[in-house]
Amino acid sequence: MKNLLRKKLIAYGLVHAFLMLGSVVWASMDSFVLNQGVLFEKPWFVTTLLDLYLALSVIYIWIHVTTKAVVCRLIAFLSLMLLGNIGVGLVIAFRAYAFTDKMTWKEFLKGDLNNAYPHFNSNKNNKQE
Repeated sequence: MKNLLRKKLIAYGLVHAFLMLGSVVWASMDSFVLNQGVLFEKPWFVTTLLDLYLALSVIYIWIHVTTKAVVCRLIAFLSLMLLGNIGVGLVIAFRAYAFTDKMTWKEFLKGDLNNAYPHFNSNKNNKQE
């Protein structure tokens, strides 16, 4: 029986991204966030925004440390900082997709440090074993 961890993580990442996307669309139908200038005057709004971006920074640091491919790092950074939690879901789905069906939690968290997905590595001199 194949390991279902990879498929579950891909599904989780996509559900995560689409739930957030749906929530953003729903809220935007009521009013656009930048038209709510009064929000930035509220201490809890500013604190929540700061909390979000600090958490996204931690996720990006993890991606940066565990990913060799510069292109993947750049895409992860842009998706996290521009899309927020939608980007988190997409990063989780992509990271799981890049592995084989035999992926473990340890490999998922460790990333491509052992050439888990060498086809994304920017270093062309890496030889696959």
